[in-house]
Amino acid sequence: MTYTKRETERKYEAPSANDTSWLPDLTCVDGIASVVGKGLDELDAVYYDTDDLRLVGASATLRRRTGGADAGWHLKLPMSGDSREEVQVPLSDTVPDALRDLALSRTRGAELRPVVRIRSTRSTRHLVDSEGAVLAELSLDKVRAESLLATAKRASWTEMEVELAEEADPLLLDLVDDALRSKGIDRASSPSKLSRALEETGTGASRLPDARAETVVDTAT
Repeated sequence: MTYTKRETERKYEAPSANDTSWLPDLTCVDGIASVVGKGLDELDAVYYDTDDLRLVGASATLRRRTGGADAGWHLKLPMSGDSREEVQVPLSDTVPDALRDLALSRTRGAELRPVVRIRSTRSTRHLVDSEGAVLAELSLDKVRAESLLATAKRASWTEMEVELAEEADPLLLDLVDDALRSKGIDRASSPSKLSRALEETGTGASRLPDARAETVVDTAT
């Protein structure tokens, strides 16, 4: 079964995953009544692309991830602003035909192969309103990346994501952004974990997404 959703999120640099005293009290943000810890998850994702990284060059990513609530195959396609279209398919050993077909306009028929493995220890918090509805999810990730290309180099870093709930007002991201920036927490320089992994392992720095990359989303599922 194929499942599609719109993902709207912003990524930030994070000083530490162990000591979170730098994280501001987000209940000061209008609409957020409480911040609820949801515990830790161990995520293990292998990203697929062509030898010349055509998906990355088109601002798209394809991964097979285990761990967490949404284990499976995920194809993320660019949309405007902070949003992406995410197409999910249940776990299997090989790239699902449905996702291979959706990526065809970007891969242009080139073979897909594993390029990077990214493991993350994720601490999740829900940003909740006064009625208990989840407005957004804040994830703090301790990331370890390993290139699966010829260089086989490794990199590690800590980052934070704030992902808007599907029915929440997009203005909330701006309000949270203001609160984080007031504490010196800056937006991440890389658009995705994959892009940063390729850059920091020296295997894809010259082939990261072009700001003018195509942003048309495939709608067939």
